[in-house]
Amino acid sequence: MRHVAAVLLSMTASCAPALASGGTIGLTDPALSPDGETLAFVYLGDLWTVHSGGGDAYRLTTHVASESDPRFSPDGSMIAFTSDRWGNGDIYVMPASGGPARRITFHETNERTRCWSADGARVLFSAARGTRRTQIWSAPALGGDPRRITKYVATDAAISRDGGGMLATTGSSRWWRWGYRGSASAGIVLDRTGEEPRELLRSDYHDRWPNWLPGGREFLYVSAREGGVPNLFRCAVDATEPVRITNEPPPGVSFPALDAIGRRAVFVREGRLHSVDLVGQGEATPLVIHALSDDKETPIDRIETKSVDGGWDVDSGAEHLVASFKGELFAGKTSPGDDDYPQRLSHNAGRDDAPRFSPDGERIAFISDRGGGRDLWVIDAGGEGEAVRLTDDPEEDGAPQWSADGEEILFERGRGDLYIVPDAGGKARKIASGPQLHTPHRSPLGDWIVFERHNAADVGDICVIEIESGEEWTISSHPAHDQMPRWSPDGRKLLFESDRDGSWDIFVLTLAQPDKGDPDDEDEEDGSEEGKGERDDETTEDGAILEEVRRFLERGRFEPEKIPSTAGNDHDAAWSPDAKSVIFRSRVMGSWDLWKSDLEGGAPTQITQDGADETGARWIADDKIAYRANGRIYTGPATGASRVAVELEARFSIDRRRLHAAVFDEAWRALREQFYDPALHGADWSAVGDRYRDRLEGVWDRADLHRLISEMLGELNASHLGIWGGGPRNRIEMGHVGAELEPVDGDFRAWKIVSIVPKGPFDPVRLEVGEERPRVGDHIVRWDGVHQPVGALLDTLLVDRADRPIPIGLAGRARRKVQKQFTLRPLPWSEMQRLLYEDRIEGRQERVREASDGRVAYIHLSAMDQRNLRRFRQTLLGEAYEAEALIIDVRDNGGGHIHEQLLQALDRGPYALRHPRGGERSLQPANWRRRPAAVLINQRSGSDAEIFPEAFRALGLGPLVGVPTSGSVIGTGGMRLLDGSWLRLPTVGWYTLDGQNLENRGVSPDVYVGLSPADETAGRDPQLARAIELMKKEIGEAPRAFNVPESESVRCAAGRCAHDEHRGGAWIDMESWD
Repeated sequence: MRHVAAVLLSMTASCAPALASGGTIGLTDPALSPDGETLAFVYLGDLWTVHSGGGDAYRLTTHVASESDPRFSPDGSMIAFTSDRWGNGDIYVMPASGGPARRITFHETNERTRCWSADGARVLFSAARGTRRTQIWSAPALGGDPRRITKYVATDAAISRDGGGMLATTGSSRWWRWGYRGSASAGIVLDRTGEEPRELLRSDYHDRWPNWLPGGREFLYVSAREGGVPNLFRCAVDATEPVRITNEPPPGVSFPALDAIGRRAVFVREGRLHSVDLVGQGEATPLVIHALSDDKETPIDRIETKSVDGGWDVDSGAEHLVASFKGELFAGKTSPGDDDYPQRLSHNAGRDDAPRFSPDGERIAFISDRGGGRDLWVIDAGGEGEAVRLTDDPEEDGAPQWSADGEEILFERGRGDLYIVPDAGGKARKIASGPQLHTPHRSPLGDWIVFERHNAADVGDICVIEIESGEEWTISSHPAHDQMPRWSPDGRKLLFESDRDGSWDIFVLTLAQPDKGDPDDEDEEDGSEEGKGERDDETTEDGAILEEVRRFLERGRFEPEKIPSTAGNDHDAAWSPDAKSVIFRSRVMGSWDLWKSDLEGGAPTQITQDGADETGARWIADDKIAYRANGRIYTGPATGASRVAVELEARFSIDRRRLHAAVFDEAWRALREQFYDPALHGADWSAVGDRYRDRLEGVWDRADLHRLISEMLGELNASHLGIWGGGPRNRIEMGHVGAELEPVDGDFRAWKIVSIVPKGPFDPVRLEVGEERPRVGDHIVRWDGVHQPVGALLDTLLVDRADRPIPIGLAGRARRKVQKQFTLRPLPWSEMQRLLYEDRIEGRQERVREASDGRVAYIHLSAMDQRNLRRFRQTLLGEAYEAEALIIDVRDNGGGHIHEQLLQALDRGPYALRHPRGGERSLQPANWRRRPAAVLINQRSGSDAEIFPEAFRALGLGPLVGVPTSGSVIGTGGMRLLDGSWLRLPTVGWYTLDGQNLENRGVSPDVYVGLSPADETAGRDPQLARAIELMKKEIGEAPRAFNVPESESVRCAAGRCAHDEHRGGAWIDMESWD
């Protein structure tokens, strides 16, 4: 189905909403005043108010930033809200009747307004300020340093006015994924002063957005526990069965608001606000609200840029460049004169991309969605006439390439099929069938196409297919991954990338030797000059090369050679015109630059040395190359002596509404074509697209668009989905002190040191020689060499201070006299997070050592990535080498792809002994120990951190301890949308051997142990304690010294011990091997 054209025709440049009978669409984030008479909400990124029964709305803010989360103060005079005016979400307060907004938080992380304290003195908000986990904080409404309220994960909060305490929402699944069922679903916690927090509602269904009812004994909230659709429920604090209030169909109810007298609730449903009379029958009625608005800024964005964000190409004469700027094609000269200017070739509200010059430079092939799908088009390189559409197919086309004679175009379709279409149009014919077919390249001699084909293990092999016969050869069948093949300009050689030697290198395979006979060809070995002469007469030089290529392929002996490489990973190789050199990009010493290798030998030479991450390098003449760096296209000699930026500047205007429509359709189409499940989890995707597309009129900015697309993603009920980014990153950056500081006011502002993070800026290990050591209990009385005024905010003092010295004066209490001094160097956020993580993990390791007398080792994997794999292997050979049991912790692990390497390290048996003369014997592999092990899992174990424990149990390696994992097991990728947003796309499913989909399934533990908010608050870890208990039971009271009898030694050496059925395993007595 094609949608774009119809949508674009219906859009106008005006931002005024359509005044339909249902009122304005696109309203969200409702908040009711305490008396229930006034309703605040968000529309077009601003705050508005209206009578709670509907009508004409009044606009409170007119900022170009995005506002959200309005909350009335207890007396109704003020509104707290969230705004990204400084690049990230901060908390602001303003009069409810309108007026200036005052910022009260200044941190670099995103903060979201949640509620007011009962006395109206503080605003509660959610943020991941101290760790990467979101918690509830509060800040004084009149300004002051925030303080943390919860130590457990919480994303929402409501404070009772009647002494009922705080209701908090826990859970890690996104709000718009309303169909989710699993351990990561939202739950509701009751947190009262002087009591341990306790879970009121916890199930596999979402229970979220609590609002206290008057009296502090009941609350209103949203749950999907009945019928699987979110609806409003009412629940007493001491009740076991909630009562449903609404009965809305999918996608149900979101963002409920309640007045202080418990009479009315308002919620969001599909872009409109609905009201519920809680005193009467509880039926929901839509509110008719008219939010009449002029444009708060021009809806036409003027673009003037030299930064190429799409595909680009240079013609064969190296005189002209074509490039895509935000989906529009522009062409110009590589070395323009004074009278030259860029030529705009396309005027498409969607995306025109992947341009390729024809061999004669007269035409440009490109991919465009102007017809409603991603199809192949051709346009005159000078902009004369209209673009001609060559394909029209429901599946998406991409990656066009001209044949050497300019008469055909090769392109990809759908999931990896290869097609060829005549340049003048006509029926496209399929050349090779996917899926898992990537990066095709046609031989300059025309008869062959090379590409990478992924096998069932997702390992790439290089394949060649003959166009006419369809015969296919695999020329790099190797257990390593091979990719990105390219023919040499003379058609005799192929290059490709491979990680077969442990790092990414460039390999070359010669298929036809220049001016050499074939030693294996019997006709040539007989010395017959007659046959050779006849062939020379009957074939051209190109024909001879093609014959030799075919003979080479038929022989089947493929031995590529690695070209001279760097010490880093080499990628994106391109041939020189004479096929004697190759340029490529490589990361050496942390910097991506261009390098050149001569095939005749010698070390590679570095072309660029600025670390600008050059991409797309290609030869455009015998000694000249072109490439992209930091968005600009550059040309220069292959020696790297100098380079010149191509002065191609795009100037055009974009209608913001038309852009939003194009981005929406691009995202919708990408999910239809690439989502791992062709049935899209049962969603009627055409109907879903139509329903959400109708709400585009309520979208003003990127934040609105992202929310709308996110809600659409929720219809798929899948993990690994999301949309973010695309705008300028102008958020503040702060330094972090690595200590908990409590403000103390006298006649100036001081801060008491409550705790110090080990190895952080306050730790003595970081102090300069001669500086005095700060201690817990000391007071900071001078900051930056001066006394700070009462009310000074620590966050504002740390803006832009990472890695910069700050003179600090300390005293035993808040007095003016300085007793000791030192220089503080705050750390950036990433470094501070690393230290906090290490401190937390070292604490767990020490707890395990103490509880087991050093006999059990603990290893935590924060992600399933190469860094964690290296640390895992190092730990096995280091501190865990002599341990008798292991606890492997994959809690709070979002995944990656190292499960197989972990299992090999844990399950591979010994196969030999190593015994150097005069040294000690050691087993091979060196890290082998067959010993008891357990894996810790929780609701934030996702993706590969679920595959690993599932396999760990299937192999009988030990028990799983904790709570079920989240059920988020999909292989994922993503794509950059037209406006720069990043759309995350799940493309690969994972299944059990009996065919069960691991997505939305979760891995259940063998030993169920919960970790409650009360445990987190008190610093308890019952899951770890239970794992320690299990491992101690396995290894017994006395240290283990399992000696395998000599009769079993050989079998153990083969990795098949008699003890294998007891996965606690056996230590091998080395003496028994004599």
